Amino acid sequence: MTHQPTISVLMSVYNQAAFVMEALSSILDQDFVDFELLVVDDGSTDDTVEILIDTQSNDDRLQIFTNPTNIGLTRSLNFALTKASGQFIARMDADDICFPDRFSKQVYEFENNSDLMICGSNAVFLDETSSVEYPSNLPVTDQEIRCFFLLGNPFVHSSVMLRLDRLRQSGLKYDLSYRTAQDYELWSRVINYGSCKNIKTELITCRKHHNSISHLDKVQQITDQIRVRNTFISRLPKDNNTKATLYEAGKNTNLNSDIYTDEKQAAECHLRTAISLYLTNPALSSDYNMTHILGQYVKATVTTPKQLLNITRLVWPLISFRSLRLLMIHTTTRVLHSFRIGGFAAIRLSIFS
Repeated sequence: MTHQPTISVLMSVYNQAAFVMEALSSILDQDFVDFELLVVDDGSTDDTVEILIDTQSNDDRLQIFTNPTNIGLTRSLNFALTKASGQFIARMDADDICFPDRFSKQVYEFENNSDLMICGSNAVFLDETSSVEYPSNLPVTDQEIRCFFLLGNPFVHSSVMLRLDRLRQSGLKYDLSYRTAQDYELWSRVINYGSCKNIKTELITCRKHHNSISHLDKVQQITDQIRVRNTFISRLPKDNNTKATLYEAGKNTNLNSDIYTDEKQAAECHLRTAISLYLTNPALSSDYNMTHILGQYVKATVTTPKQLLNITRLVWPLISFRSLRLLMIHTTTRVLHSFRIGGFAAIRLSIFS
């Protein structure tokens, strides 16, 4: 009788000879050992396939599938899904690195919560030199994650683990019409079949480099993310006061015009969306720390006094005095720093926070 592994790890790789060995090792060296590693080579033209074959010779948990031509990440992952036999699906990118206890911590969460459908974690992001850029600070609880969906993707793709049986019973797979943000789109449907969670600690490191999808096609990513948000809003039921308010707020937000090539413009768009979707909804804004979310987008958006004034006018009627005070301290500190006069003035402002 064929053994059913607990986890099926899915990886698609295309010309990642520089990083794939480290990614493979981080999976094969997990302290949780009951898994199969399904790797789809998507028509690589470098030494990727040779590295995969050499690794497989030392560990038969690795299975290799080869596309004769490059068919893209979405199709490759859907193919890998058809080959999976585990209880859970774990995603992994060929240029990322798992912490040794990633699988054991995620399996523990599933074993202790029968309703859990999807579990991710925070991540450490690296630059092209493998230096740490920043750790993520993602929403953690089910309620926080569902709220955050209207702002953006609440999961790091290569940190996610899901229940395979529910995926198949529900006919869930990646949508082939998405060139990017295919994970965000899938999660927006997955959360209808159980609860979701992010483990607060970092369980993976993610590389940002010139060959990554997020670097190569930013405009397409923004376009696809907006499409996911619009579809997600359109599916929200109206039989609940909170959801009805959210639905109407979403319909009245002009998300279709948010296609930007400039990251600051995109950030400002997200900030305005956050205000429209959350701060007008007392039920949601009380459940989630909107001051923190706004602060994150203000960091990327506000660089001039005029922008500060515009945002102040926008948020003034919508949020409480205390939230406004904290946000203004955050924004003003940002503006002072942008004019290289932060230092002492920023310290004085922080005293009042």
